[in-house]
Amino acid sequence: MLRYAISITTLISLTATVASQVPDGSIIATTNAPQSPSLIQPRNGKNLPLNFPDNHGAIEAIACHEEGSDLYVGVTQKDGRPDILLAHLQGQVVTSIIYGLTSGLDGKIRGLSTMGGDSILACTTQNIYIVPTGGGHAQPLVSTPTPLGCLSMTSGKNTIAILAAPKQGQPSLSSLFLVDSRTSKVTEHKIGLANARAIAAAPAQDGYLVGDSKGEIYRIDQHRFTVKSWAKVPSGPITSMVYDPDQRCHWIGTPGRITLLEGAKLGRVIPMAKSGDVIHLHYKAHRSAFLTYGKACPGSNRQMPTLHGIGRPFPGNKAFAISLTNAPGKTSSTFMLGLDKSDIDLSPLGMPGCKLLTHPVLTLPCSTHFGRTLFPLPIPALPALSGNAVFFQWAIRDTAANRAGFTASNGGQAKF
Repeated sequence: MLRYAISITTLISLTATVASQVPDGSIIATTNAPQSPSLIQPRNGKNLPLNFPDNHGAIEAIACHEEGSDLYVGVTQKDGRPDILLAHLQGQVVTSIIYGLTSGLDGKIRGLSTMGGDSILACTTQNIYIVPTGGGHAQPLVSTPTPLGCLSMTSGKNTIAILAAPKQGQPSLSSLFLVDSRTSKVTEHKIGLANARAIAAAPAQDGYLVGDSKGEIYRIDQHRFTVKSWAKVPSGPITSMVYDPDQRCHWIGTPGRITLLEGAKLGRVIPMAKSGDVIHLHYKAHRSAFLTYGKACPGSNRQMPTLHGIGRPFPGNKAFAISLTNAPGKTSSTFMLGLDKSDIDLSPLGMPGCKLLTHPVLTLPCSTHFGRTLFPLPIPALPALSGNAVFFQWAIRDTAANRAGFTASNGGQAKF
């Protein structure tokens, strides 16, 4: 199979930059000494402090609104009361804060997560709460006679996993609580780990990763809840963890730094701009997606030539590609890239049932073998791409298909 590589510099020059206060693919890291969150862009190593005013209280956890300009900040006020603030960002500076977003919280906040556009999930040392994003009274999600003692939290589509402190008077072994966010049903699983500190989802490992105060990382199977030693971070106690769904890796917080964990292998280290324990990590995932649209027209083999996207088109994914299947056995094709959709009937040109589904600004020839071809489209780790989109279509040489001797595939849209 003959392959062509496109310079993404060309692609970038064709897309407009969008303003995003917290770029997709960024980590918001909170430290405890001094309390100053940092905005980290792990793909290029940038580590920038976020400038909060001094009167916000002690920051415990931060979650980012999906649009990126607002932060939900869990704090402990000077009087010891937990609260959630709404902070608006302009670059690295917090330009405004709405205090007292919620009431009814009890205990110290250990984790925050946004749930769609209308609510926030807050985990405290006493319970789990649903908080309206517009403010209001926090509703406890779990009815339990004893506190969960949350140390760390990770949330998935329908399940909230909580690493909980031992109940008073029991041996210092932590438990894993799983909460069904649809029914509020709670199940407790004793994992038998002493001094556990942080938890993160681990989809590739079919479970969770848990870190402890000695730098050990364990894998918890989500079906049998067995515990397996996974990795060790030599830089000291693990104080926070977060899963990166874009690169399918983890970032591990320890005093003064975060460390990349790919599978069970430690990677590069990013020093924090401020000293202290990294007590909370929040990853703002790319909202990237690949969508197909429109219809292909049949070839002489009576099949529809079909365009597919290989992987998610997020900045930094060097394995992304566009493929073609169901073309005639051996022919040539043209890869088309555009900046918008179109819907132009090509029947007057001798291609009945075919449509041009993008206005191409770039076309490149390819050859197909056994009805297939692949166009590699590595995407650089540039935050400026986030929020933009490009469009694709294949034109296939098929002399027996119609008078023009060409057919066309469906269209594809890559949202970065």
